[in-house]
Amino acid sequence: MKKRTLINKELAKTFTIELEGKGVRYQTLKNGKGREYKKDFSNEEDAVTFFRKKQWEMLKKGFVLYQKTSDFGEPKLHHYIGGAYTGALSFTHTHDFFFVYEGNEGEDAVKVLSYEGETLDTIKTPDMLAWDMKSFNDNTLLLDLDHHIYSYDIQAKTFDKLSDAGNSEHFSSSCIAALEPIMVYCNNEQLIVKEDNKILLSHDLTFDEDYLDSPSCVAISKDKKMLALHSKSGVIEIIDIYNNKTRDIVGGFGKVEKLQFAESDKTLIIQEKYLKPLVFVDVETGEIKDYPNLQIPEYQKGVSDFCLNDDETNLVLTDFYGQNAYVFDFKSKAYLGKVDIEHAVKTIKIQFVKDDLGVRTDYGCFSLYRI
Repeated sequence: MKKRTLINKELAKTFTIELEGKGVRYQTLKNGKGREYKKDFSNEEDAVTFFRKKQWEMLKKGFVLYQKTSDFGEPKLHHYIGGAYTGALSFTHTHDFFFVYEGNEGEDAVKVLSYEGETLDTIKTPDMLAWDMKSFNDNTLLLDLDHHIYSYDIQAKTFDKLSDAGNSEHFSSSCIAALEPIMVYCNNEQLIVKEDNKILLSHDLTFDEDYLDSPSCVAISKDKKMLALHSKSGVIEIIDIYNNKTRDIVGGFGKVEKLQFAESDKTLIIQEKYLKPLVFVDVETGEIKDYPNLQIPEYQKGVSDFCLNDDETNLVLTDFYGQNAYVFDFKSKAYLGKVDIEHAVKTIKIQFVKDDLGVRTDYGCFSLYRI
């Protein structure tokens, strides 16, 4: 049996829905009063479909699911954000808030939510399409808004443009990374590294001749001394932040979409474009590490997104279909189970929020799931 309660504080209404076998019961209450409805179905699959559809209807009406649960894979939060271009499903978090991109036909914004799913503010963005955003600290966001780079002061509620997209032929390439006190952004064929708002490093980028599909991504090591930079197919530059010494990791991958340091900065996790299994590389030697158990346990093993929690105990991969998240124990390299992502069509973006899985879906939902 599953029971969910959604609340609309503005209307002072509560919606309760319960799934048991082939039957669904639901009711909307105001001041403790309301009529209960029951629907029976010929099979459990149809009952589950109705159970989710009815919740989605209420989410779009401003109701929010917020529940405490210790059950693996159960949602703790569902909040309707609205549709957005599927390439711009960015979100981030600070200690107290979520910041979720909201695309709305030219009136683009970042929605500020509490951890209970309450809308606290809506920040109108100076440019459209938030490709990515990072929390630099509890008072600063770093944003890539259609290849223009901005910082946002949360308390002062002000944007500061750090770099314009410019007229480079590689205008389609930009990326950001942040790990306090280090802030990194790439566009205009340059990588800029700042510490305490002072430029530590300026590094020229090289791109593929096929500039219309130039890859670009960057990661900061946990010790905050190295960068992994990818701007050319089949090559990752390892850059020492403080002396600008570089060396290349070559081979075993093509165009890369996402990078992350792991295992005391000795391993680089590589997510390629075009839905391929993750690649794990030894940072010192450039050799591929063989982690066969860290693959999606399905016929289609291509990864559309991944995330690793802060203490590196859990790795999560999402698949081609965008409706499943596969959880692994990263220490023992063992598969733990699958999370069924609700209110998604095909594309989702994920990241850990403390010990929970944060998810932004192309159907317009922002969620937290218990891991």
